[in-house]
Amino acid sequence: MFNLDNSASVEDFTKWWLKHKVIRPPFVDGIFYTDIAASVILFREGPFQVELYISKPDSVAPYHSHTKVDSVLMYLTGNMIFGKDNVEVDYPELQKPHETIKGAHFLFGKCDYLEDGKLHNLTTKAEGGCFFSFEKWHDREPNSVTVNWEGPLTGELHKNVINESTP
Repeated sequence: MFNLDNSASVEDFTKWWLKHKVIRPPFVDGIFYTDIAASVILFREGPFQVELYISKPDSVAPYHSHTKVDSVLMYLTGNMIFGKDNVEVDYPELQKPHETIKGAHFLFGKCDYLEDGKLHNLTTKAEGGCFFSFEKWHDREPNSVTVNWEGPLTGELHKNVINESTP
């Protein structure tokens, strides 16, 4: 079923998963919670995985990075401000319905690429937010970018999840 080898890029994996939409949550390390979000691993095989993130309203994930992981973030819904390269992008005029997909958010399906170790952040507004994180891990088996986190944490729950995570 999965026909990408480990040399495939995270972009290749993203295209493959969006075409096949394989949902196969792992038995171990399948759900993660922090003070501001929950994630569910929808698919994991080899160095690749898909996480679905649901972020609480009015929350901030401070600037941080995920070493040895390349990611493609795909907007699903909500009101979120992504930041990278010390620039936060907020387009309130884009908080509107999609022009061609009935009932969807205007930004639905828009992607951003985060290469290994790239600093980024996320701020949600009153609606909260939801996005996919397509990942390629380079030096170990995937668990969650919530755990593979470098930078200020989102709170005590986040700290506990990192400390208790399967290595």
